[in-house]
Amino acid sequence: MSSLTLNSKIGKIAILFPEFLGDYINLIPFIHRLGELFPGSEVTLYIPERMVSFAEQHPRLDRCFSIPDRHVPLAKKEF
Repeated sequence: MSSLTLNSKIGKIAILFPEFLGDYINLIPFIHRLGELFPGSEVTLYIPERMVSFAEQHPRLDRCFSIPDRHVPLAKKEF
């Protein structure tokens, strides 16, 4: 793993909804890395309401907004 550190003026980062729980789980290392690359930045996650309880536990997320499942395209599909 590289020791890349960015000295950037990025103050706010928004992540738009992973649609399934597995997508969110795979996103966790990325969220941690954002904290390393952009210390002091505010990270906000927009996520389907059915997954908010998982996401709110992440220590690097500053805010977590729920999106009603009816507005998440694949949440309406039946498999």
